[in-house]
Parts: sequence; structure tokens; C-alpha cells
Amino acid sequence: MLQNIKWVSSIFLLLFTLTSGFQSHKSRKRAVWCCHHDDCVNTLEDVKVASHRRRQFMQSTALVTLATSSLGKEARADQPSSQEVLLRLRSIPTFCIVNPDGIPFMIFDGQSSATGYFFLSFDVAAQALKDARQKDKKGSEIWSNANIVVVPLAVALQLALRKTQREATNNGATMVTFNDIVPSLEGVEAAKELDGGEKGKWSQRGRVPLFHFSSMSLENGREPRYFNQVDLLKEWKRQYPDKNPPPIQISDLVDLYRGCFAKNDYSKVEQLAIMPVAETNEVASSLYKSSDGNMPKYNFGKVFLVGSA
Repeated sequence: MLQNIKWVSSIFLLLFTLTSGFQSHKSRKRAVWCCHHDDCVNTLEDVKVASHRRRQFMQSTALVTLATSSLGKEARADQPSSQEVLLRLRSIPTFCIVNPDGIPFMIFDGQSSATGYFFLSFDVAAQALKDARQKDKKGSEIWSNANIVVVPLAVALQLALRKTQREATNNGATMVTFNDIVPSLEGVEAAKELDGGEKGKWSQRGRVPLFHFSSMSLENGREPRYFNQVDLLKEWKRQYPDKNPPPIQISDLVDLYRGCFAKNDYSKVEQLAIMPVAETNEVASSLYKSSDGNMPKYNFGKVFLVGSA
């Protein structure tokens, strides 16, 4: 029987606070596999060692997933394949809340579908889990035993581009499941300020803003895209300390890649470098290190439903 929760999915209460009034973005989505969680990380040690181990894990995770799925047809000979395009995202972490068996918590719509979330910000994921534990007056083990796990963006993006059927562990029913990638609050607010305000497209749940300057590239020739405005401006100042920046451009991560896969044309992403947030990478490295190699698999086939009574 579906867990009777009188508050609407408090594990994602912060998410709904951040996205209150969000419209539903047309595109709907899917799920992952991961790393381990050490509740809240206050200090980061041996980041270089942990980062190397995290990269090894991220690469193997993405490769395993890509071997069993295909989002597009083979690319033209002069373009990278869909797998090569996605593998460039393997070192960028997202965060997901799961139970001890790696089964993700998803919000039940009351009928036959559920939605899960991959957070680009560890702080948002950690606050959501903390809030759920505080709101759970009955002291349920559901939330006390929940974990935050690391999911490569290469995998999360694939799963955000499709829907799948999964078994609900609560009641054994088959659910159609979707997933959203959730940007940081800073990213959303900056995008709304620059483009459209509260009624613009960046107020739609499922949008992931990428910030860039059309005239800036990295030393390797790639065109950088950032999840927040601050990192973009830092890079501009590093490259052009005496110049004022041009107007900031914004694109949507999910729509960008969806279009490429749909058209089998990767020219728009071939030269891009999606830049991870430094602090997020450090947290992911620390989480991976704390797992001591015990990396639970994100469960592709099951879901734990939460929702209103």
C-alpha cells in the first residue's frame, strides 16, 4: 500500500519551494546508477585521490549504461557518435535521493506515473533530505536510512530524455516514470533575471540553463557552457581582465541535447565543453571517497513512491 504521507513529499519540499508556480515543461523523462552518501560533508580531504577514483567510477558507469541504450542513430562520419557526445559529460556529477537498496524516491501523481529528480546542487539535495527527516514526526526509517548518491550527468541526461516503466516497491504496481534534472537556485534565478522573468521559460520545471558568451573559447578550442553566471564571469575576467563582458547567452541543456539526438546532428554540441561547478565536483569526490568503494547501484527497475495522502 502506498506510504500514507500527509505532507506532499517532504523529501522534495525544498524543490517545490524553489519551483513554486513552475509550469510543467512538455518534455518528460527517466532514471540511473551511482555512488554512496555520508549525510552532510563539512570537510574535504585528499580531493585529488578521491577525484581520480571518482573519475574511474564515472567513466565505467557511463560506459555500462551507454552500452545498453541508444538515444540516436549513428552520426555522420564527420561527427562524433551519440555515445562520444554523452561520455564528455561523464565527469559532471548530479545527486539523487535513494533508499539503502538504491531505489529512488519518486513523487506519485495519484494515478499511474511518478517523477524523480537529479539535483545539480548537493546542497539542495541535502536540504531536501534533512527537511524530510525533520518533517517525519513518526520517525520512519524510510527517511533516516535514505542516502544521497552521485549520478554522472552523462547517465542522468539519457534518462531525462525518456520515460520508462518501473515497479513500485510500495504496492507492486507498474508505474510510468519520468525524471527532471534540477539546476541550482542561483542558476534559475540568474536565467530568469536575464531572460523572461517569472513568466518566462526558465520558470518551467525541467529547464536547465547553460550560460555562455558567444565570443569566448577555452585554450583547447572548445566553447564553454556554465551552470551558473558566476563561473562564466570568472572565466571571462581570467581571459580578458581589461574588457567588459558581452551580453550573456543562455541555452537549455536538455532541449539542446534532445534536438541533437532527434535530428542525428551533433554539430551544436560537438565543440562544447560543459563545465562542472568546482564545489560540486569536490563534494562528489568526498562522497565517493567516503563510500570506500562500496557503490550501490541505482535501481533502474524499481521506484519508491511518495506523495500526498
